[in-house]
Amino acid sequence: MSRPQTIDEYLGGDIGLRPATAADGEYCFQLHKAAMGDYISAIWGWDERAQRVFHDRLFTPGRWKIITVRGEDVGMLNVERRPEEIYLARIEVHPDHQGRGIGARLVRSLLDEAARDGKELALDVLDVNERAQALYRRLGLHEVARHGDDAIKVRMSTRPPVVQAQTVIDSREEADEIAEVVVRERLAACAQVWGPITSTYWWEGEVETAEEWAVVMKTPAAIYPELEARIRELHPYDVPDIVATRLAAGLPDYLTWVRTETRPPDGPDQG
Repeated sequence: MSRPQTIDEYLGGDIGLRPATAADGEYCFQLHKAAMGDYISAIWGWDERAQRVFHDRLFTPGRWKIITVRGEDVGMLNVERRPEEIYLARIEVHPDHQGRGIGARLVRSLLDEAARDGKELALDVLDVNERAQALYRRLGLHEVARHGDDAIKVRMSTRPPVVQAQTVIDSREEADEIAEVVVRERLAACAQVWGPITSTYWWEGEVETAEEWAVVMKTPAAIYPELEARIRELHPYDVPDIVATRLAAGLPDYLTWVRTETRPPDGPDQG
């Protein structure tokens, strides 16, 4: 059986999509107010005039789609198909029709399309919209970054985030061993050893200074707990410095390489 070629074919049944027309402008504005007004008010407050100006600037008849159920308008959808990703710019379902799986079905259709085309599905959601974030997580998307003033927007993607992990140790030979082991076991795609560095820290009530070497590694966030546990096994310190920072951005091809060259979480060594 062939796979669906368009989102409309994927949906079928009771849910449909039709191109928005100029006459749908007011409907889309009132929909936005009903579906997103509380979230927008929680962050900025609802300014009717400013929201209308914003809506008029964004509203794009033809590209925007009206979601229908048995011929009744229930929401809107705006999808941008980019070279490296499918970007879900906006999806809004009227509160009267939420909780019926309409949004989930639409997102699943985009996930299917993205997988078929070898692309990432990405979107942004307001930090205060926890309900939407929970839905996207259930559907397999991950938080990869936060942006905007006070990090009010959460970028989510089907591609898991990558972290930069680091540890320090007082022996170059042991640092090299940690780097070699975690890369060979595919717990990290790469590891760099650099130093010596001078570390100053509190230990048992005294300020200590030591010469150490740093090991810096890249790995998907989902694998980090395994990487941390393996470093802990190899590390001679009582309380080793093992930390990780999520990467907010990076060359897409490089981040894809990191994901490709590491094993799935709890998976076997790929050799």
